[in-house]
Amino acid sequence: MNNNYKFVYKGGIYFSLILLFFVFVGFFKTYFGLIPHFEKTPVLLHWHFTFLMSWVLLLFVQPILVHYKKYKWHKCLGKITYVLAPLILASLIFLMIRYYNKYHLEEYSLLDVIIIMHSQEVHAFQFLLFYVLALVYRRNPFLHGIYMVATGFIFINPSLTRALGVFNPTYPVAEAIVMCFTDLVILTMLFLAVKKGINYKPYIFIFLVFQLHDIPMFIKLWGDLF
Repeated sequence: MNNNYKFVYKGGIYFSLILLFFVFVGFFKTYFGLIPHFEKTPVLLHWHFTFLMSWVLLLFVQPILVHYKKYKWHKCLGKITYVLAPLILASLIFLMIRYYNKYHLEEYSLLDVIIIMHSQEVHAFQFLLFYVLALVYRRNPFLHGIYMVATGFIFINPSLTRALGVFNPTYPVAEAIVMCFTDLVILTMLFLAVKKGINYKPYIFIFLVFQLHDIPMFIKLWGDLF
């Protein structure tokens, strides 16, 4: 395994460990801490959480298999994503429909609905984009690994936002912290890639894709932050 691959897959292991910690802390109060008493938790949320947790665990296991040269197992587990990725997208869409109905968004204009559900829409798009790119470059371990890890960057937002809840920040403050942290993670990977002489252009692309979410959100939250 050359240095490019080591950089991506070792980085993927460390990132997924941090992400698993955020998921556990962030969802402990609303999910893990409720086990086995889920009387008030809709079935849709169980499936959604199961799909996302499975994805995060794959992001942890897959680079470990590559690191130990267990390529056959890596390839077999990778095929699970052919089913899991569409299930995640479907659950995201159903959650948006649930949110739309719960808060009676039919009373708003189409533009207002798009603005209100901006985060959900863009995160679903980002997940689809990065996963498709990972498939396109599946024969290029370097780019494949980068884009698969990038699908995990999306999950920083829901997990870390909830984890910050222990400090009781307002929603705008928590959202701003999480967006800055996510951008910092991507820019750190970019800086390290430049420093090690590795192809850094994919990280620039990933950062720009995340600005599709961050810039409109900062504009939306600006009045509440300052």
